[in-house]
Amino acid sequence: MAIDALALLKGRDLPLPSELVVETLEDGVLIRTQQRFGAEPEDIGAALVQLLGDALDPHDDPRGVFLVPDVAKPRARTYEGVIEEIGEAGEWAPIASAGPQAAPDLANMMGQVMGALGGDTINEMMQALASGDSAALAAMQGKVAAAFGGQDALEAFGKQMLDAVGTEDDELAELVPTADDKPKADE
Repeated sequence: MAIDALALLKGRDLPLPSELVVETLEDGVLIRTQQRFGAEPEDIGAALVQLLGDALDPHDDPRGVFLVPDVAKPRARTYEGVIEEIGEAGEWAPIASAGPQAAPDLANMMGQVMGALGGDTINEMMQALASGDSAALAAMQGKVAAAFGGQDALEAFGKQMLDAVGTEDDELAELVPTADDKPKADE
């Protein structure tokens, strides 16, 4: 199982999507990055800028964003305490300065999908789709949602993908599955 990166941000009242929040500290927050720990810190930093946008503005650490492997369970309750406790097991991701943001990198986003799901899950998903078995489809939707950290995180990522292709087409937006769309096992 791959190790994901958690980002440590300064500030408690950041305008963050709730599905990303892992733990709220006294003066900071740990969030899901939807990135693998050990990936290039610059790539994770760029993905965070894309994922969080203006929500990163209050984070004013000149070192960047501290990344923590999701298998670590820090006991510290403060921003600096977590950095001290995790130490060299963590790494710093630089955050690009404010200004015009580059267009989302679809290839990188698809890489995130492939990394989150893995080849076996993708093969199982293709088999479930080909079979038309609603129970298998329901099971796969649950497995895919779990790979992304839950249904809300999957929906948020789907919306990011739609934003990346620059669509405002309601028909295309309907392709992003929501919890209400989950196939029933008895259909």
